[in-house]
Amino acid sequence: MIVNYLSLFVNANAETSRDMALLFPGQSSQTVGMGLELYQHSDSARNVFYLAEESLGESFNQTMFYGPPEDLTAPSIAQPAVLIASIACLCAMSEYMQPNAFPSPLFVAGHSLGQLTSAVAVGAIALEDAIWLARQRGLLMESALKEYPGTTASIVGLDQIVITEIARQAGVDVVHEEASDRFVIAGGKLQMARAIDLSMARGAIRSILMESVGAAHTALMNKAAEALRVFIDEIEIKDPLIPIISLGSSVQLGKSIGVRNELANELCAPLRWRDSLEYMSAQGVQRFVEIGPGQVLSSLVRTWVPSADVIALSGPTSIQGMLR
Repeated sequence: MIVNYLSLFVNANAETSRDMALLFPGQSSQTVGMGLELYQHSDSARNVFYLAEESLGESFNQTMFYGPPEDLTAPSIAQPAVLIASIACLCAMSEYMQPNAFPSPLFVAGHSLGQLTSAVAVGAIALEDAIWLARQRGLLMESALKEYPGTTASIVGLDQIVITEIARQAGVDVVHEEASDRFVIAGGKLQMARAIDLSMARGAIRSILMESVGAAHTALMNKAAEALRVFIDEIEIKDPLIPIISLGSSVQLGKSIGVRNELANELCAPLRWRDSLEYMSAQGVQRFVEIGPGQVLSSLVRTWVPSADVIALSGPTSIQGMLR
């Protein structure tokens, strides 16, 4: 089954103005019903969902389209689902757009799991392999959550100095800066309970728990990351057609070895979206396009690069709206 999305990047080396980056969401962006409009109205996207059924079973798409919501929160379901919905959207873009209508991006980047989607989008990993790897990644995170109970929370209303000190005192990690007064922390459940109590005592407005992802992007995921590397070594990874931006170091990944290491290491490394977005902006990116469910990354762009244009594409309606 041929799924065509690489045609969007055929002019990657052309001497034309390139000022765009593509962004792909991760777990926590999933919603019941995501991808359904794509399935109904795009032949190319429908092929992606057929491939998902072949890989994950006939009930998988039904869970994506109709729920129940609690099934879609499990990492082993949510992660391949978000990847599939994002690539289906990319395929629909290729189907709806005239040749050369969509300029090749300067960079791509993804939120956690979204780095795997990025690798698929730029031809580094076959979609079939990525679906399988996303399922394994989710299963490993579920196992880590059972073995090392942990959680993640967004803390609103404190600055970086205060949240860093609280994290040190409680023994947790600051894993993501969502805004100048909003930070994501993660760690063991007991340590997180203390961190949340300390945060509220220091004047935090609220805390938002995200228990389904466990203590992602901390050392509690080291064992899962080691096992994930073994799975990554089982699949072919090519040099990407477009550089992927590493969220750990904000460097361009243009070779297969860099992509391979990024996919293995990011599971227990913090997400440095501020640095990465500011780097892409400094390199000439003026437009960011989020492809897939939700608008988490669009919100980050508006926060950290307010001068840039940003659009979120999740289905035929939003794609056609961009073309008008």
